[in-house]
Amino acid sequence: MARTGLANLKKNNGDLEGALKDYNQLLTEKPESLLYNGRADVYLKMKKSKEALADINKAISIDPKFSQSYVTKAIILFESAKDKEACSNLDKAAALGHEKALLTEFEGKCAKK
Repeated sequence: MARTGLANLKKNNGDLEGALKDYNQLLTEKPESLLYNGRADVYLKMKKSKEALADINKAISIDPKFSQSYVTKAIILFESAKDKEACSNLDKAAALGHEKALLTEFEGKCAKK
């Protein structure tokens, strides 16, 4: 778990290549949803939306009840100008119990017209 924390620290401090290397290693050892979610976030920060989307879809296939994966997928889709699909993923996150207060930043993009 400490190595996951190190990968997250690198990601949050802008060492995206270092974080990517750590996530790649961790995923070879233990391919789990949380790690795919983390690597998807790294790819998103690197502006590699195709890779980010592939990883987040893998994360969802492993654990379809992990609400954060749907939020991450929504962010990837917003970045790709796929707002309707993104909002659908936020709805899934909310239905799974993701704290609504954390989703308020997206309300304007998902407001019913």
